[in-house]
Amino acid sequence: MRIANSPNVALLWDAHHTYVGGEQPEATVAALGKYIRHTHLKDSVPDGKDRRYVLTGTGEVPVKRQVAALARIGYRGYYSFEWEKRWHPEIAEPEVAFAQYATVMAGYLRDAGVTASR
Repeated sequence: MRIANSPNVALLWDAHHTYVGGEQPEATVAALGKYIRHTHLKDSVPDGKDRRYVLTGTGEVPVKRQVAALARIGYRGYYSFEWEKRWHPEIAEPEVAFAQYATVMAGYLRDAGVTASR
């Protein structure tokens, strides 16, 4: 990112995968936050050697901490909810998951002091 040195080059942070890979959200944001412009969010729990996706805030992925870490650096990028029903038909229906995500995220953003600007 330093080599590119361009406002036209940025990162998409898949916050789920960095956490599941062993990185705490505060460490990711400290290292890469100034480059992050889009964030993918989802929650999950361990399921054998894999993960099972669950409704936001009901799993072990610290989504609230991820949002708070971004808020602390003044993040104004996008949050994108990932709900992979096509590949994981056992998870909740999209109309349930998206509505629940919107409610939970509104609380996380409010708690982090983020106000709408768009």
